[in-house]
Amino acid sequence: MIEPLASPEEVAALADEAWPLSEQDMKLAEACIVAASNLARFHAGQQWTLRDEAPPVVNTIVVKAATKGFMNPAGFQMERGDAVTFNRLDDFASGVKFDAQDMVILKSFNTSATIHSMAMVNPESLIPRSMGDGRNDPRGYAPMASGGKPFPLGVV
Repeated sequence: MIEPLASPEEVAALADEAWPLSEQDMKLAEACIVAASNLARFHAGQQWTLRDEAPPVVNTIVVKAATKGFMNPAGFQMERGDAVTFNRLDDFASGVKFDAQDMVILKSFNTSATIHSMAMVNPESLIPRSMGDGRNDPRGYAPMASGGKPFPLGVV
């Protein structure tokens, strides 16, 4: 069985909740920890079946993300009381989610091969005259005196 990368005690401590948590809060904390652990393993490209196998910084990131989800499971951006209104930053209104800095750290552990593709363009390649009048070609064209299709000047 895959072990979570954080504990409910850590989430409660970071959320400044009294320990032990109520049964409902314990279920919520465990669900947030499982979600954050799975996301961390996915983005890092690692399995880390035991908590001690993961680097401490990953455990810290999981605790932080699980606490955000624990404190705001519904993802509210604003809360109002009688005389108080809370506006949360987007990072804290997103439930169990990593911020940009966390993603950079987690991606640094991903050592799996990836495939990247990019368009290859040869500026010296021939472009058939049938592809248009040639006015949009960056090589440039000289107009023909006879009014026909322009003549290519060469490579720019």
